[in-house]
Amino acid sequence: MGAWDNGPFDNDDAADFAGDISETADAHRIAAQLEEALTAVTNADGYVEAPDMNEALAAAAIVAVLMNPEMPVPSSLDQSWIESARVAPPTHLRGAATHLFARALQPEDNEWYELWAEADLVDEVRDRMTPYASALA
Repeated sequence: MGAWDNGPFDNDDAADFAGDISETADAHRIAAQLEEALTAVTNADGYVEAPDMNEALAAAAIVAVLMNPEMPVPSSLDQSWIESARVAPPTHLRGAATHLFARALQPEDNEWYELWAEADLVDEVRDRMTPYASALA
């Protein structure tokens, strides 16, 4: 999985996604990139691969970061980008991000969950996601 810790930005896929999105300055493009990553998982009909879930979790966490300046910002996102991009995400993105956090913790058709379950770390991962999910409420 290329993970070095169990937070939503602590893997190669999420770091790459965060790095890519931080190169975007246009609020509409940022929203489109976030939506694309979120809906790749929330609209999936079958098995969700871990890289897709990693990117979607990063997108959901970025939505939370944009809504709440107190959220931890990953090193792959420049603080000045966060400040310049800080706009209230559209309601549908907040809803998609909330749905994504719930979907991540469903074991059915979910490679990401399987990998954390095999490592017996699902509870720790849930704890790391909770502040981001709570920021969306």
